[in-house]
Parts: sequence; C-alpha cells; structure tokens
Amino acid sequence: MKVADMHCDTIGELMKGKLQGTLRKNKLHVDIDKLTKSDYLLQNFAMFVNMREYPDCYSRCKEMIAYWKKLERKYDMYISAVSCIANIEENIRRGRISALLTVEEGECCEGDVLKLEEFYKLGIRMMTITWNYENSLGYPATPRCKNTGKKLAVDMTKGLTKKGKDIVFYMQNIGMLADVSHLSDKGFYDVYDIAKSTGKPFVASHSNARSIAGHARNLTDEMIKAVGECGGIIGINFYPPFLSDKKNSAEELLLYTISHIRHMINKGGIGCVGLGTDFDGIDGKLAISDASKMQILYEALKKAGFAEGDIEHIFWKNVINVYKEVFF
Repeated sequence: MKVADMHCDTIGELMKGKLQGTLRKNKLHVDIDKLTKSDYLLQNFAMFVNMREYPDCYSRCKEMIAYWKKLERKYDMYISAVSCIANIEENIRRGRISALLTVEEGECCEGDVLKLEEFYKLGIRMMTITWNYENSLGYPATPRCKNTGKKLAVDMTKGLTKKGKDIVFYMQNIGMLADVSHLSDKGFYDVYDIAKSTGKPFVASHSNARSIAGHARNLTDEMIKAVGECGGIIGINFYPPFLSDKKNSAEELLLYTISHIRHMINKGGIGCVGLGTDFDGIDGKLAISDASKMQILYEALKKAGFAEGDIEHIFWKNVINVYKEVFF
C-alpha cells in the first residue's frame, strides 16, 4: 500500500547533527530507506522553526530550505521535491519518492506577502499559521511564553489577526495550503470562513479528534465536519497524547489510531482523512515506531473491517486529490 504523509520534522532533526546518519539512512523515524520499505509515494517535509530558538524565523527557514536542496542534490536518484501534480507523476515514472516542502511557523513570512511569494517560488506548498507561540498572524491552541517557553492558559477566543487573514487569503489564491494544526479554535474558524469564500480547501496536517482524546491540539467534531465540507483533509497524528488521554501500550495506541480514523470518517466523510504522522517531531512509545512500519497500520485497518479502497484513500489518495485541486 502506497503512503502519503503530510507531516514530519526530519529536516530540523538532521540539521542538529546530533544523530549519526544521513537522509539515506539514520536513527530517526524517517529516512529514504525506511520510506522505500513502506512504498511511500510522498512525504511532506516541514521546515519547522521554533521562534524562541530562532527569533529571525525568515532567515532560519531559508537556511532550512537551502539545507534540503543540498540533500536533494545528493539523493536525487531516490527522492525529489515537487510543487505540482505533474512533478509527482514524473517521480512515479522515474521510481522516485516525492517530497513536498512545508513551513511550520507562519511567522517565517513575517506577515509579508512578498516573503510568502519567495517561499512559494522556493517550493513551499503548505504553511501552518502558528506553532505554539502567538505570532503576527494568529494565536495557537497550546500557547507558550516566547521568553521562557512555559505553557500559558489556553484561550480559544483569539484567532487570526488582520495580517493573518490577509496572508491566508493570499495563500488560497496562489496555490499554497493553509494548515490549521496548532491553531486556536477561533483561528480555525477564521481560516474556514476564508476557505468558504474562496472555494478552496484547507488542511490540518497533523491533528486528531478531540472527542476521543481531549487535547486542545485536536479537532472538535464540528471542525472535522468543516474540513470535510471544504474538501480538505486531516492527517492522523501518531503522538500518544493526541491519540488517548491515558497511557497505553503500542497495541492499544494502534487501536486508538483506528478509532480516530473511523470517527473522522463518520463526521467528515471518507475523503477528509489522511496521514500526518508527525514523525521526528514526537517521542514516546509509538504504535508505529518509524516510517518503515506503515504496513502494521495497513494490516490493522484490514483486520478492523476497512475496505481496500477506503484504506487506499486514507493512506494516499485523499492527500493526492487535495493536492491536485490546489497546486497549480
């Protein structure tokens, strides 16, 4: 079964240089060998910037993109970045994995459409509006203090700023997906309103269902319906606290993963669910320990009674369908 995963943080982890290995083979969740073993069609690679560590988000993001391009030149026989569906189709013909570049921290564009255009020209096709810090675009679901990193009280009544609304509207019109993972509830509905006005989908690249696991990072049933209504997609996150409110074994977490998938299909339709593992951005004992083990989820879904065609949609078709609609 082919795989399309909407979120991993592998590039930032490789840049730290603390773990032996390369993009081809390493000790992280994601490398080319692991992706190949699970027959990945596409992997989104996030340029994740922590504002507290890198106050100049714009420059740090450009450094990360430049780092990716060096990796791509070295391993282009195996993996190649894509910016449109034609690129993905070409990679399929050449037997290469497709890499879609994203930004995780909307402050990287500093609320400037020219900087957003620059990222678009560099191949960025998706951007999360916030991470865990308030920025010039909006307010996060799980806020932290920029100075200390300490958790702040959740305030779901704060949403997008005017600048944030302008940026999301512009993203919708140039063919860049707005990602509401990490965004507050009010911010989610601000993006939803823009999506309805433009007729374009939006995504939650790595989020789960709040009715199953009550974490603020997850989506309510109404939100799941809203994503489905706009033709968007939600990527199932493998992080244990987003799967369940209690500690579980790997086997139990796998069952929770299936419960989130089934619940989202019931609320938003079969077309609204995909994969957004959050590999290399999460820790703990995982149900799927790395990208080479995706067959475990495939077999579990079959055992749970999911039809082969529905599993195809969950594993890759839904993601590709959204990308076909958005990327010019």
